[in-house]
Amino acid sequence: MKKVKKEGKGKKANAAQPIEQHEIQKLYDEGQLGNGSPQDIINTLWFRFTTNFGMQSMEEHYNLR
Repeated sequence: MKKVKKEGKGKKANAAQPIEQHEIQKLYDEGQLGNGSPQDIINTLWFRFTTNFGMQSMEEHYNLR
C-alpha cells in the first residue's frame, strides 16, 4: 500500500470544488433557484443553508432534511 501511495495511486480525499458565481447565476437563470414556485424556494433555501453554514457531510445534509 505504501508503494502504491507513493506512486500517487492510493486512496485520495474527495475534496469539493468551490461553486463559481456564474454557476450560481445560471441556476437562477434556469429557474432552479429563486421565488418562482414553492419548489424553487425550497431549492434556494436548501442551497443557501448548505453553502452558508458550511455543511459538508452526507449526514449533515440528511439531518437538515
